[in-house]
Amino acid sequence: MTNTFSNRQKYTIRQSAVTKNEKGMRTQLKAMAIVLTIAFAVAAGAAVWVSALVKNRSAESHVSALPVAVNAGSKNTAPAVTQTAAAAGTTVTIFQSNGKSGNGYDWTYSADSGCAKITCDYNFGKELYTFAASGVTPGTDHVELMYKDSNDKWQTVSLTLNVDNSLNTTIS
Repeated sequence: MTNTFSNRQKYTIRQSAVTKNEKGMRTQLKAMAIVLTIAFAVAAGAAVWVSALVKNRSAESHVSALPVAVNAGSKNTAPAVTQTAAAAGTTVTIFQSNGKSGNGYDWTYSADSGCAKITCDYNFGKELYTFAASGVTPGTDHVELMYKDSNDKWQTVSLTLNVDNSLNTTIS
């Protein structure tokens, strides 16, 4: 069988195939652009969400994300509990202890009622944990403060905090 197409017809057939390929490629590029736009929007939303979490986290003064740990019979004795005077609803120091922390977050706590907000500040120069509480709602809160001592062992201190109607926090 001999080729009966003229050069002009061959050119038209080739142009038609090229045009179809170009349309298909444009459709693929549009689809990729839509997918990338959605991905960037999701990433931007996630960045805003993480930023908000970090901002809330830093406002809580070194809030620990460590799991609850219980002292497993260490021979170290816990330092005395201290408390400072406070105005209504202000933060009071409820406990201080020396210990080693590589990052300032080697502490955690548990509380049964949540009527007091617990924070901890770690002084790297003095290797000193300072736990503080501020009243959130009136009531009694049984709190266990946990931190790592200088031997890298978890220590636990149990306290009962009372929060009065003016949100003053005291230790029972």
